[in-house]
Amino acid sequence: FIREAMFDLDAAGLDRLNPNCRIYQEIARIAGVFHTQPALRFGRMYFREISGNGRDFGLPEGHPCTLAFSRILANDEVLVAYNTSTTDQRADFVLVDDTLHRGGDTMTFLYGGRGTVTVQDHPDPGNPSRFIQLPLAPMQFVILR
Repeated sequence: FIREAMFDLDAAGLDRLNPNCRIYQEIARIAGVFHTQPALRFGRMYFREISGNGRDFGLPEGHPCTLAFSRILANDEVLVAYNTSTTDQRADFVLVDDTLHRGGDTMTFLYGGRGTVTVQDHPDPGNPSRFIQLPLAPMQFVILR
């Protein structure tokens, strides 16, 4: 019932939200990314396998870990990732769609980071997988395209 406490049912349009609060501002930024990226709104969702060594990939097991998923719409992939550790940095490798990306392509941070990361080919020549390496601070949340 916390949600009900944020809004005054007797006064339409009145709320108890504090737009000066950092949490409010960050949620607004994430919502802004959501509204500008059709893949985030309408794309199919795929959980992404991770690796600590860039070779052996699998879904996260245990805690802490990097949780990652992609939303794909047509030829557009948006990747969302989160470091669940409250104390440790992580630099896991995260699979991306190998039909949409080639080695050397870049993915750009839309939220939670700056610049780009480079898509890499799997080191085994017979493995068509492609991935990025994501350095994440404790509890860091990022969105890339």
